[in-house]
Amino acid sequence: MYKQLIQPIKMIQNLPSSEAKEFALQVVDNPMKYFCPNIVQERIINEFNDCVQESKISTNLFTCGNQLGKTLSVVQIAGNLIWGVQNGWFDLEVFKNWQYPKRIWLITTPANLKETYFNETSKSSFHSIFRGKEWIPKKDNKPWYSKVEFPGTGWDMSIYSYNQAASEFESAQVGIIIADEPTPFSIWEGLPSRLSAGGTFLMPQTPENIDAYIITDVVKKAKGGVAGFRHIEGATTEVTTDKERGHYDPDVLAAQRERYTKDEDDIRVKGKILYFKERVIEGLDDHLHFVNPADYPLKDTYLYYHIFDPHASRPNAECWGAVTPEGRRIIFAERPESQLQPFWNMIGSEEYAEHKLKVEFYEAAMRRKYNMPLQFERVIDRHYGRQQRVPTEKSTIKEYMKLGWNLRESYTSVDEREFGHKKIQQLLKILPDGKPGLVIWNTCYHTWNGLINSVRQRPRTEAQLMKPAGSGNIVEKYYCFVSVVRYFVCHEVFGFEKDKKEVYVRDDFDGGFL
Repeated sequence: MYKQLIQPIKMIQNLPSSEAKEFALQVVDNPMKYFCPNIVQERIINEFNDCVQESKISTNLFTCGNQLGKTLSVVQIAGNLIWGVQNGWFDLEVFKNWQYPKRIWLITTPANLKETYFNETSKSSFHSIFRGKEWIPKKDNKPWYSKVEFPGTGWDMSIYSYNQAASEFESAQVGIIIADEPTPFSIWEGLPSRLSAGGTFLMPQTPENIDAYIITDVVKKAKGGVAGFRHIEGATTEVTTDKERGHYDPDVLAAQRERYTKDEDDIRVKGKILYFKERVIEGLDDHLHFVNPADYPLKDTYLYYHIFDPHASRPNAECWGAVTPEGRRIIFAERPESQLQPFWNMIGSEEYAEHKLKVEFYEAAMRRKYNMPLQFERVIDRHYGRQQRVPTEKSTIKEYMKLGWNLRESYTSVDEREFGHKKIQQLLKILPDGKPGLVIWNTCYHTWNGLINSVRQRPRTEAQLMKPAGSGNIVEKYYCFVSVVRYFVCHEVFGFEKDKKEVYVRDDFDGGFL
């Protein structure tokens, strides 16, 4: 089987003019036969082949720097499945013996459909790569092509835009789902059911646009070696012309890098995943703020707090924190205690008495572990605390009071969330002793996971793109532990008398910490 080992453009440049012209025409007429992958594209093809064979439902995510040819890789993979192996780079088991439904779903942005996949002038488009093959695109009363037929192959393709409602995604057995750029979670969560007969996700993604669920659902599983998950990264430095089968001018790349900030270089050149622009809490650094407990031990001179955000249909989000005489806040414990899955995937709640019993047992265990008479002031989310779970009960705060807990309400402020976010970010800075003002023990998985994964909805429409960064709606799914941290850092250590009207106590309260 023919295998193009040198980039066609290099061959054309080195051939006599008559031979160069003839070869160039062959390349244009049969772009799949003469496709020569760069090193990263070769990695994508081989990992795709291996990953699909590992699991009945597999996931292939690739995040790459600029000019690596993500879309070209996707279109070439699709073409070598639809019409069979077209060159030696695809002479692999999956391309010779596809086992799943021969139906492709392509899901991407309207701009990608118009400017890339169906742009006749784009070198990566269906028009360019499928030249000489029989394929029939159809619009079906939509402003973009919504279906593609491939006569005689048994394959077909449905095309969706991220602007469509989740309900518009038809029920079907699909073999390949191409999710080009991050899929809205409302669409993503329904996609696995479309692979009910087995198949694969093919996910070319721009590193700066990665959504939090992709980190949890794909990246961490791939990093952990879970069968059927791949995360392929690629750097632009791997595909310059001074590298094997490279195609990008290294001098151009060097000039571009001089103009990039560090974050831009990480994203656009190294292909690293960053989504700081839409992260709710900026400035987080796992080397500074996610710390070894031995570096920030508990002491008798600290004040101790139990902060919780109650829920009716899932576990309460809660943490235990200490305030030092220097004003540092240390988060050293949390519930739920299980760390087998992210908090936002957990279901099931606790009744008031059950919750109180487990918390007090947990605190007794902490006293024994640290050999300290720890006493905790309890702070509850005031919004939920004032609500009734069911009509027959009093407010959540008063139900806890009946059980003997004394609670203080979380802080109040104009623009409460934004005020809390700024307070967190202020405390992330370095104090005069050379250490951050807020640290989280590295045993507190849910707290840290919530902080780094809490993001704002990404702008998708033109109107949203015109708004300043950081103004999008917060994705509530990931936000609970950010609220808990807000309540902790904004709680007034010396505000007891000032805020007395917001303190709920029993008649026999003696004024001590509980």
